[in-house]
Amino acid sequence: MTVLTESGTLDLKICATKQFAPNEVHVTRIYGYSVLILMMEGVLRFCENGTPVELKKGEYYIQRANCFQNGYLGKEPLLPPPGEVPVYFFFEFEGGIYSDSESDNGIPLRGTWDAEAMASILRVCEQTNDPQADVNRFMLNSHMYRVFGMLYADNSGNRRRTQLLSAVRDYIGSHYMNITSLDDVAKHFGYTREYLSKLFLHRFRMTMHRYLQTVRMEQAQWLIQNSDTPITQIPRIVGYANYTSFYRTFLDFYGVSPRSAARSHPQDGEQV
Repeated sequence: MTVLTESGTLDLKICATKQFAPNEVHVTRIYGYSVLILMMEGVLRFCENGTPVELKKGEYYIQRANCFQNGYLGKEPLLPPPGEVPVYFFFEFEGGIYSDSESDNGIPLRGTWDAEAMASILRVCEQTNDPQADVNRFMLNSHMYRVFGMLYADNSGNRRRTQLLSAVRDYIGSHYMNITSLDDVAKHFGYTREYLSKLFLHRFRMTMHRYLQTVRMEQAQWLIQNSDTPITQIPRIVGYANYTSFYRTFLDFYGVSPRSAARSHPQDGEQV
């Protein structure tokens, strides 16, 4: 994942609100500055180096300098859906260092932003477009840095949560046979079961308990189909304390009993 790192300096060139006219498409250009787009309303569609991009309300996107951008996919104009004319606030800036290294901290090129939290900053920035305004470039640059700082705080937190939950999933996948309680999993990572379960469900659309069951059932099914392991030993191998719990879960997953599954995939010399 490409990020805008903390190590480079940024110099603001211009900032303003942009609202497309009906049937207007993104300008065709190779631009010398990078552009941060904060979507406020509607849907913005464009291509960047030949790759289609669609942005919706609440999303942000950093267009890197010297990329080819246009509002067409082939010959077809990339228009928004009816009634979804794009409105966004943008910062054009020079500088910045981008990195694809997982070890570098920074702001992902795409993510979400908190419009309510940034509203007062954007209002001040917008006022600088008044011809009568006394523009303080130092202050304006600091406002841009505040916006980037908020994006960094929000999205680095999301990144840490993603890394945590991937580690939890991998841990369950590696230790399913020895896990006696999900409280132990949560304790291993230093969180409560309730908190970790909520994060896991939001990220994977599956509870930790169901994921643990899935891993165990997939392994049990593999053993039934590919080994001569006696059915009575499989529950212990995949982490169940008794056959009854294993039987009920297997039946729930596959609609047949373990022994019926074994009969449909007999191994040489297997006793079922």
